[in-house]
Order: sequence, then C-alpha cells, then structure tokens
Amino acid sequence: MFNHVMFPDELAEGIAFVMRNIREGRFRPIIDKVFSLDDTREAYHHMLGNSQCGKIVVRTADGSH
Repeated sequence: MFNHVMFPDELAEGIAFVMRNIREGRFRPIIDKVFSLDDTREAYHHMLGNSQCGKIVVRTADGSH
C-alpha cells in the first residue's frame, strides 16, 4: 500500500494509522501456510494459485522468518 501513495501527507497518515493499530493489538496477521526455506518453490506456486487466505510465511532452518 505504501509504495503507491503519491502524497507525502497521506502516506504519513497511513503509516501512523497502521503503526498505531499494530501497537494497540488491533491488527493481527492471518497466516495461511508456513513453508520451510527448502520449499520456496512450493510456496511460490501456492501464492500463484491465489487460494490463500492470509500470509504465506517462509521459515529458515533455525525457525526465523
């Protein structure tokens, strides 16, 4: 969303809105599916299928993402 806002004031307002709602716990991500780093090809195909309901997460071997 932030890459497409052409007016600096609107961008700042949008960022403040999102950050405030994250801090207050109102925005929580919905995770559709988690893939390992070894399965990035499968994750990409899952994304291309456009059937996901939420975020697609790719984790490294140590569990970080």
